Amino acid sequence: MDDGESIETPGLISANNSACFLCNVGPGNTADHVGGPDQCEIKDVCGSSHNPATIYEKAQNATATNILPPHVDRSMGKVDKEGNPIMANTWILWHELVVYCHSSDPETDDSSINSNCLSAEYIKNIIKGYILMDSNKNEYQITVSDGNIHAAVDAFALGDTAMDDLKMGVSPEWNQDCQGWTKYDIRLVASDPEVEQHILDLMDGFVEDPSDLESTILENADPSTDLQPCGITIKEKGEHRVPSMEKMPAFKPSTTITLGPDVWIADGVSIEPVKFLSAGETYVVYVQNFPRGSKIDLKLMEGLKLSGPIVASIESFDDDGISEVRWTVPRDIPLDGKENNYLHVCFWRI
Repeated sequence: MDDGESIETPGLISANNSACFLCNVGPGNTADHVGGPDQCEIKDVCGSSHNPATIYEKAQNATATNILPPHVDRSMGKVDKEGNPIMANTWILWHELVVYCHSSDPETDDSSINSNCLSAEYIKNIIKGYILMDSNKNEYQITVSDGNIHAAVDAFALGDTAMDDLKMGVSPEWNQDCQGWTKYDIRLVASDPEVEQHILDLMDGFVEDPSDLESTILENADPSTDLQPCGITIKEKGEHRVPSMEKMPAFKPSTTITLGPDVWIADGVSIEPVKFLSAGETYVVYVQNFPRGSKIDLKLMEGLKLSGPIVASIESFDDDGISEVRWTVPRDIPLDGKENNYLHVCFWRI
């Protein structure tokens, strides 16, 4: 992790007049990858976890250098009592805007209108004008993209029933006063609750009564172009919140996706199942979809070896979809000798 200019040294990392911190750069030791003038600060304390939030915390505690890129630092803003940045949730709001257009040229093909009525940048600037906040300071972010039928669909021969049904299904309601239409996907992203509410109220207002937005779009369009807007519709397509990494729920297998018997291992912190185990650590073993009332013995295997100890048992499996067993990896199990002393293992029912 560095925030300055790097010097190109074949096979090695170095920095030039900048703060640079490297932690657990593999393979091997970090020092093996560093050389040249102005060598970086080196630590090997970040590699004992597969949880990104834990890795970041260990790295930041090991150096006085701020290891966050400047734009990320600005976006986080708030810090806890120890001065560590508080990771924000991400809120995403998605709307579909349809702009209907007509052409002053009677020879204009309708299909050309259904993709170039107005530029996406023009629509973005109109929406930003209503929001009246600074997207450059990361108060919010906005993207406007083409939401039309992909051009590849038109490559199919006329009369293809499947393609005709597809076009009909994704086409907006026809406006008899206009010649064609163009669809835009508007996605707004924020992390501050007050900003989120302001944007949500604004967009809900557009959906309830789009007349003011319609007037603004129509009246400010370039009058010299052949295609001119003549109406709009807008609707909300979705709203979603993505929790920050430190608030993300730990991995737990779905009870609906997997139909057959299986076993998953999680650490209760990471957002995905673990792939390697560490001696002395306690894990949650999820056992799923075995016959009701059967005894389940979990056997630890290394590689393709079929021999191995029974490490946990379920005397009578309750067929409610999933059972949880806590298991602490013994410190006397054979390790693979790698730097982090992980044992690559799998569980199986015997």
